Amino acid sequence: MMYALCLSPDARSQLLAQATQNGTFLHHFFADDVRRATAVVAIEQDLEAVSVQVRLGSTVNSLTIPNSEDVAERIACFLEELAICIDPRMTPDADAQLTISILEPNAKRLFSQSIEGYRSANAELDAAIEKENWGAIHIAQSRRDLHASTIALIVNKCSVGVEVGVRP
Repeated sequence: MMYALCLSPDARSQLLAQATQNGTFLHHFFADDVRRATAVVAIEQDLEAVSVQVRLGSTVNSLTIPNSEDVAERIACFLEELAICIDPRMTPDADAQLTISILEPNAKRLFSQSIEGYRSANAELDAAIEKENWGAIHIAQSRRDLHASTIALIVNKCSVGVEVGVRP
């Protein structure tokens, strides 16, 4: 049986303070089956946005989100989404093909979040194109690509049961 890796309540409360600072922080994920993972999270503040770079397992992922009251929660969700895809027993080789197991309940939640994120990124992209804001266009395209990749991963790795024309 496999369990989802989650941030501890202490890590979530620390993230509330860290989300308003510049720096590099360690966050630990735990599962009920005693698996663990550690993420190195670099947070950089800007006047309008927060940039986050996450090193987890053999991956490096980044996210830039507008400053808002829910920045810490959005970062926590991003970290847990990444942790779903980490299996600490895997050591990828250059010629190895990785397979990722995703739990059905997590896949449904992640799928819904990714659909919403994709729609939101598309709206941001449309607004940025209209204003010819090239930096915002790049950020929105990156967010949209991240969500599209997550959706494709879920659709290809497990059955989520989505009906055409019905919002998840």
